[in-house]
Amino acid sequence: MREAYVFVEDAACAVGSEVLWQGQWERIGKPHGRIACFSFHPRKVVTTGDGAMAILARDSLRSTYQEVGASELYEPTSGRLLGATPLSYAAGLPAVLANERVSVHVLSGAFGVEAGLAADFGERAGLFVIGGSDDVQAQALFYAVAQHPLIGEEVFASGAYLEVGTMHTASLRAQDFVRFGLIVLILLGVIVRTLEGPL
Repeated sequence: MREAYVFVEDAACAVGSEVLWQGQWERIGKPHGRIACFSFHPRKVVTTGDGAMAILARDSLRSTYQEVGASELYEPTSGRLLGATPLSYAAGLPAVLANERVSVHVLSGAFGVEAGLAADFGERAGLFVIGGSDDVQAQALFYAVAQHPLIGEEVFASGAYLEVGTMHTASLRAQDFVRFGLIVLILLGVIVRTLEGPL
């Protein structure tokens, strides 16, 4: 029995971006399926618990809108400070997730135990939740709560996962090569020290 599938390219908020399609970078909306649909609703919302990061988020959003030729869609309130402390940040998330028509909830940064609350708010809202942190407790909470936890150094490898460029992949391979070399050196040191005997 042959089943027919219709591929619809959802290019919402992707004007001007490219996708890796069969080994080549192509503009989104070509379409690669039967149709491609766009949405011009400015839904990008970046929240932070640090004032300097809120300013950086606004600047990043503004420059991204300018790069794709959609400066008029930029809203300065899209990058905002939710709370000055970790728990006040987490307490401010439910209102943003409920009122801003969010579909993807990305949590990346120096989270602590509030990571569990932040990820759970996204899960309860039915969002696609990705979580990564430099804190081991937060990583454990993301693993338990988030659909897509980033464990360990996966946060820093996201550029390679998304195939943003060859430099990201080359960087990961170079790091792996250095790690392998260090492991070999440590093992050789242990073997030499063991063969030398006690001091």
